[in-house]
Parts: sequence; structure tokens; C-alpha cells
Amino acid sequence: KDTYGVYAEAVDPEELPDYHEMIENPMDFGTIRKNLEKGTYTKLEQLEADVFLLCSNAMEYNSPDTVYFRQVKFICFTLVHLVSVLFV
Repeated sequence: KDTYGVYAEAVDPEELPDYHEMIENPMDFGTIRKNLEKGTYTKLEQLEADVFLLCSNAMEYNSPDTVYFRQVKFICFTLVHLVSVLFV
């Protein structure tokens, strides 16, 4: 769960000016939700790829000793577990 809503929307370049210099392909849960609503994802793997992109971006940008890193790491591990339980 994104407790703080940190990943709910695209990163604001005014709040984090260096983010887009470090992260080539940004992703957020708002974009993922819109893609789900529009039917953009035709395969589970496409949804997984965007969630993992969000996770890897967050872990690349945030230092491992931050709550943001730990939270997104938990989100990613939870997704892996859910997919393995539900779809394997």
C-alpha cells in the first residue's frame, strides 16, 4: 500500500528537479490506473512491467535508508507474491 501517496501521481519536476535527469521512464500508480481503465493492458505482464518500472525507478532514486525505498520495496515484493499465488 502506498501509505503516503508518494507514488499516486507523476513526479512534479518543481518538487524534485533532478528526478527526470535520473529516471528515463517515469511511472506512477495514477498512470497505471488510467491504463487499466482505458484497457491499455492486454496481458498481465504489461501491468506487471509498469508496476516493476515504478518500483525500480523509486529504488533507483531513493536511498535505501529512506521510508520511500522501504515502502516501494514492500509493494514490489507483495506484487511478486500475489502474482505467484494467483496466477502460477
